[in-house]
Order: sequence, then C-alpha cells, then structure tokens
Amino acid sequence: MHVRNQIRNEVASALNGAGIDVLKSRAYPIEKTPAVAVSTPSDVVLRDQSTMTDEVRELTVVVEVFIKSVVDYDAQVDDIASRIETVLSDQLLNEIDFYFESFEMDLSDESEAALMVGSLSFSCIYSVARGEPETLR
Repeated sequence: MHVRNQIRNEVASALNGAGIDVLKSRAYPIEKTPAVAVSTPSDVVLRDQSTMTDEVRELTVVVEVFIKSVVDYDAQVDDIASRIETVLSDQLLNEIDFYFESFEMDLSDESEAALMVGSLSFSCIYSVARGEPETLR
C-alpha cells in the first residue's frame, strides 16, 4: 500500500477516533450530511532535501466537510473544521508531522441539493526509499 494511502487511512482513523465520521469514498453522491472526506491531491518530491537513496516528499492532505443546510451552514462547517484542526494540526501521525496550511469554503451545486463545502489543507513531510513508495522511513 502506497504511503499516501497509509497516511489517508491514519488521518481517517484519527478523525474517527475523535467522533468524526469519514466517508469511505467521495465517488458516490453524498446522501447524509454532515459528511467528511479525506484526499491527497498532491505529492511532490523535494529534490533539494532528497538523496540518491531517499526521497523526501511533501504531501497535501485535504479534509473536506460537506453540509446541506439553509441555516447557519457557515457555523456548522466551522464547528467541524475546528474539531478537525484540533485532531490533526501539529500532531504526529505515524511519525509524520501535520501542519495546517489553509481553509476555503465554497458552495457546490454538483449534487441535486446545494452543498456547502469547507476544505482544510494540511501539509506533511515524509520520506521513502527511492523506488519503494510503500515503506515509510
């Protein structure tokens, strides 16, 4: 299992342990809200910190909060986002430091009912042996 997948699982496990239910997949329509999903849209090798045998990588982890509501949706998203930040910011998950980077909120009309989506971006630095993306160093 690629380290990205391991990290997504660690994040989901930490959030579930804090009472925040995480969707198994974002591939299906969101039926019930609030809903939370974890993705890793970017994984970049930091060449200036890597060696001939090790790759140091910066992974972007995005935790999305989905709310279907017409009343206080901003407050609902912010409440859940606050809980997520508390669980993940500067926390060592499987020997990986997580750093809060940014938050964005937007109204999505991709589903039949409008969804408020809050996206929390975190950055983490990890290392693997070159050619061995399944083993965290």
